[in-house]
Amino acid sequence: MDRGGPWATPVGRLGDGELRDLALALVLLTGPGVLAVDTVAEVPAAMQALTVLADGFDRSMDGRQMRELVALAASVCAGGHIRLVGAVTEASYAREVDGLTVVDLGP
Repeated sequence: MDRGGPWATPVGRLGDGELRDLALALVLLTGPGVLAVDTVAEVPAAMQALTVLADGFDRSMDGRQMRELVALAASVCAGGHIRLVGAVTEASYAREVDGLTVVDLGP
């Protein structure tokens, strides 16, 4: 994984937040055409979407990781074949991303 420096870190040495970031990015980039998912026969294949639910979406990640992951999610979800619902503790980084809806449930 690239941490922004001149070196790469083996996956076995990544921290919790980096592993979560990597796992979510891989799911978003892989998509419904590759992952084994149950499909609904009544809905045409062109209209089916993979919905990814991520509780604690921002857990153990720093601001840079979250901004990059949210930008990736917005880009991938714009195609319409993947939807992402994530529960976060801090959504300030997400409010400025086009194509993203933030729902604040209050304290």
